[in-house]
Amino acid sequence: MFNNNLQSTGNWSVELNKLVDEKYDQCSICDAKLLSTEPAYAGYDSQRNPIYVGNCHSHLLHEFVSHVYWWYTDYVRPSPQTRVWRYLDISKFLALIHSSALHLSRLDNLDDPFEGARGLASREREWREYCLTYFRQSILSAPNISPPPPESIEQRALQLYEESVAAARRERECTYVSCWHANEGESEALWKLYVPVGSSGVAIRTTCGRLAASLDTSWFIRMGMVKYVNFSTAFSGTYDKVFYKRSSLSHEAEMRAVFKMQDVGYPSPPYLEVPLNLHTAIEAVVVTPFSPEWVHNTIVQTVKKLGLNIPVLRSQLSESPFY
Repeated sequence: MFNNNLQSTGNWSVELNKLVDEKYDQCSICDAKLLSTEPAYAGYDSQRNPIYVGNCHSHLLHEFVSHVYWWYTDYVRPSPQTRVWRYLDISKFLALIHSSALHLSRLDNLDDPFEGARGLASREREWREYCLTYFRQSILSAPNISPPPPESIEQRALQLYEESVAAARRERECTYVSCWHANEGESEALWKLYVPVGSSGVAIRTTCGRLAASLDTSWFIRMGMVKYVNFSTAFSGTYDKVFYKRSSLSHEAEMRAVFKMQDVGYPSPPYLEVPLNLHTAIEAVVVTPFSPEWVHNTIVQTVKKLGLNIPVLRSQLSESPFY
């Protein structure tokens, strides 16, 4: 059982964050499923190894960092075998292989104005009333205090709502993403969207496992599948809005690599570059099917000159049919 004498230290490390994200609903010691009615415990054992446990192994905690209400982080984590693609024009591809870094864009700088949105502006009043009702009930049910007067409850509920709105706006300014297409094969639609006919570019083919293993270990990068929702009938998640998008974009079948900057100063940088190992990250480079042969040959030579032992393939979409 958990030792109630242990006080939370809040001492989160990158390794502990990664363990909690990886295990999510499982004890890191015995892999038993965590109970949805009980928070998990994150911390370190007597050897300073990070552990993430339920009551089954909470006695191993030497340092208790925090309770984890894991059921709130409900985005889908991809398996390491999930194949993903990143479609790039030639300039972005050259920037990637010259810098050996993964480019992450700040959420509020992306083209879609609904990035990190709660829902439709026309339904904001509905969301506001839902939140105020929740805050009022929370204030009234707080343990070991006398019920405050009604005007104090209303004032505090409004304050909490305004703080949540401000926090949501700040979150867009300190969250960074790299967007990938999850699919076993190529997408002609995405070729035409990101590398249209008449331009040159490539698709990076890899898996989530390879991508995760390639990234600098000092960064805590989460990977999750985007959930596509109809905002006319639903709102995004409470804690992971970055993994929600409008259902009209479901053709993207997107997997996101996400980094959240802590204690961000303003203004926060418009993008981040996360160091990565190119040989681990890239399974193959596939050249756009809409370019002439010389483009393929040029990319092959460029990759070789940089000393990269990475396959450069022709797109399967460039093959001819028979009748």
